[in-house]
Amino acid sequence: MGASLGITLVIILLDQISKNIILQKLAIGESIKIINNFFYITHIRNSGAAWGFLADKTWGINILTLLSIIVSLYLIYLIFLNNFIFFRVFLSLILGGSIGNLIDRVRFGNVVDFLSFKFGNYHFPVFNIADMSIVIGGVLLLIYFIFNQDKLDNIAFSRNDKKDKEAN
Repeated sequence: MGASLGITLVIILLDQISKNIILQKLAIGESIKIINNFFYITHIRNSGAAWGFLADKTWGINILTLLSIIVSLYLIYLIFLNNFIFFRVFLSLILGGSIGNLIDRVRFGNVVDFLSFKFGNYHFPVFNIADMSIVIGGVLLLIYFIFNQDKLDNIAFSRNDKKDKEAN
């Protein structure tokens, strides 16, 4: 359990430290070129979910905040419920990112994003460390279980589920 908590805390700290640096150094909309025509540090605010879904909708940010709290609490529950280390690590990555963005929603009513990539004429939506952690955790979870489908039977999603799995 300690490793899971440590991963979650590291993600939250990296996310919040990086966002605080952006808040101190760049005005909203300001950009720093890192690699010309490819990578920029650009301070934007996202009042919605991924790719601005529900952006600028007061009810949307409230729903996202409530949803983030519920998902974070359930992830904590799943981490405590299961002893499967890979599952716990992947959930810890997702949890750290979820809490990192939740902190922003509570503090600012939006999320601080700053990692901006351009591929030719395509500008990928700006994101942050919390977003990366959520995606990495989710992708690793998916890949792991695609190649280890037998491990899915060992995952408990509730106390009753855990008791049933331990009885078998």
